[in-house]
Amino acid sequence: MAHIEAGIFKGFIDVDSLLQQQNSLVESKFVKSKLKDTSSLIFLESSKLKCYQVLNPNTKNASLKLTQTVEKKNNVNDNGVNNTFTLIEHEIKFKIRKDFYFAGKLYYLPTINNKIPNNNKEFNVKDILGNSCNSMTNILCFHGWYDNANSLLPLIPYLFYLQQKNDNRERKQIQYLITLDLPGCGNSSHYNHAYNLDGYLIDIFLLQFAILQWKENCILLTHSLGGLICTTYISLFGNYSKSNICISLDSFGYMSEDVKRVEKYKTGILMSINGFENKPFELKDMIEKRCKELSISSESAIILLQRSIVKCGDEEKGKAEIYFDEKDINENGLYNWKHDPYQRIMPASNLFLERDILTLLSQHADKLYFVHPAQSSQSMKQGILEERKNLFKESHIIKMKDCVGHHFHMEYPREVACCILEKIVWNLSTFFDSKL
Repeated sequence: MAHIEAGIFKGFIDVDSLLQQQNSLVESKFVKSKLKDTSSLIFLESSKLKCYQVLNPNTKNASLKLTQTVEKKNNVNDNGVNNTFTLIEHEIKFKIRKDFYFAGKLYYLPTINNKIPNNNKEFNVKDILGNSCNSMTNILCFHGWYDNANSLLPLIPYLFYLQQKNDNRERKQIQYLITLDLPGCGNSSHYNHAYNLDGYLIDIFLLQFAILQWKENCILLTHSLGGLICTTYISLFGNYSKSNICISLDSFGYMSEDVKRVEKYKTGILMSINGFENKPFELKDMIEKRCKELSISSESAIILLQRSIVKCGDEEKGKAEIYFDEKDINENGLYNWKHDPYQRIMPASNLFLERDILTLLSQHADKLYFVHPAQSSQSMKQGILEERKNLFKESHIIKMKDCVGHHFHMEYPREVACCILEKIVWNLSTFFDSKL
């Protein structure tokens, strides 16, 4: 494991090299040691109780409106107020290596349910270590390129609210959900080497198996780049987990190399060079930029920006997020991006030929649910999609006819949450072995 600890996965690799690294990673002493207590590698930065008003609670179109976010205290209680819903959120960090941390958010319901603590009990990070019981599942979330952990933020409260509203002990229940900033994004550490596929795979593997020790009843909920990485991840390491399942939102493995992709590689290098200047922007310009680049609403852009930017002069304060209102948007204050400009470069090793992608996906292919909108900029040719689908032991393609756009999970969170719960999570048997 020394070579992994040292972070020597620099430069470019080929598929054969990656498959060799897969074997050495699984057999590494660090993972095999099965540490009994890795809580010393987990750090809680803050704890909050998020309170939502439930609009139209008795209809199919019930929606949630965030009304209050308060610092979590041991005696916080919603007192059973009608048409309200509460969710506990912890800002959290995981020390993967000496020079790298995964940052993200941990969510759970403030109710007693197996190992889940209630509002009157102080949270202990040891509670999240190890597998959930068979009636429950844990979820790890990974966002898309140049986004951050907040990409899944609109979706998360609906997953828990709909679960609580439709409580059924015979169905799988979400125990803990962790949404993470990928390396170089949000509050996670920046890599000191290229953002290659092998670096992502190694750090996710160490987080899931060596630190959290979630070897059973774990779902990977991913979007875009997160899906590219994790579809490969569950294929390579599907035989190491009893029940790894990937729900990939509008992403089914790496895109095949073509002329346009090579041109993007060149463009990314040039953009990164310009990014080193770290030119500050006004907030309204940043919002406009994200809306245009991602084809999303200003509300979704603001959610992403809260974790992506820092006000000039506040860099040393180390705030996980900043919150701003209409007044801040119209002010002339300047902000910098927090993400690593090197991330704009698409490494040459990520420009796979289709035969290489098929080789990676065919290793120990496990269960995959590919959920995509009716229209998206990330569409894949039907023939390629079917060929990749057939590599998995069990795979399902779910088309959401009423949703459009690559970030459809942010624009249609209730609809996507219903799909994930009703068509996937609640249809999983105790041993994750049933089909839709």
